[in-house]
Amino acid sequence: MKLKKRNIIYRGKVFDIIVDELEYFDSGNHTIREVVEHPGGAVVLGVLPDNRIILIKQYRYPIDKFIYELPAGKLDYGEDPKVCAIRELEEETGFKPGKVELLTYIYTSPGFCSEKLYIYLAEDLQKRKQNLEEGELLSIEFKSIDEAVEMVLKGEIVDAKSIAGIMIGEKNLETAMGDEIKNGNRQFNVEMKKCIFKGCQGELEEISYYERNNWITVEYQCKKCKRKFTVKIET
Repeated sequence: MKLKKRNIIYRGKVFDIIVDELEYFDSGNHTIREVVEHPGGAVVLGVLPDNRIILIKQYRYPIDKFIYELPAGKLDYGEDPKVCAIRELEEETGFKPGKVELLTYIYTSPGFCSEKLYIYLAEDLQKRKQNLEEGELLSIEFKSIDEAVEMVLKGEIVDAKSIAGIMIGEKNLETAMGDEIKNGNRQFNVEMKKCIFKGCQGELEEISYYERNNWITVEYQCKKCKRKFTVKIET
């Protein structure tokens, strides 16, 4: 299609609305496309040292309810998405990451909106000061990645960007755990039921067990250092 005329009918704080007048190459017929132009954003799957992830429960005015989400925020125009991810995680949760890795990106509604969201995995988190903007109403919760996946499957997490981040993150963390096991660098010894995180040697207690999609998932907690570990076994 050939662009004949562009009309910016609204400029807002978060997005602009554009109406483009177009011409089809083959027929010469005219049509229009209504586009929401958005600068994009960054989404963060933050993983704590005990392998729990950070969720926020945030009030969203357009739907008039609190929903579970991963921390996220809008890019400033021209901003590096990684910089945005680090900033938003610290502002919303008070955690600053030492390691940030891009998992993927998604287009939220490509039929009418240009919004592109970059999804990051953040690790080596250090507790800093939360710095919420006026009007941001949210609370912080910590869940294992398996608990978060179950929340998605049960319809308790319905935010699309968060669903994408959690489901992709689960596979990424699962692969990392498999590599640790292959390399003999496990932070716990399931057979001996001992935590070996920095020489802890505390006794492990099984706190949850369930089966899903040919996998058995067992969660342990160290009675001494209180760290939680998840073991997945393919059946």
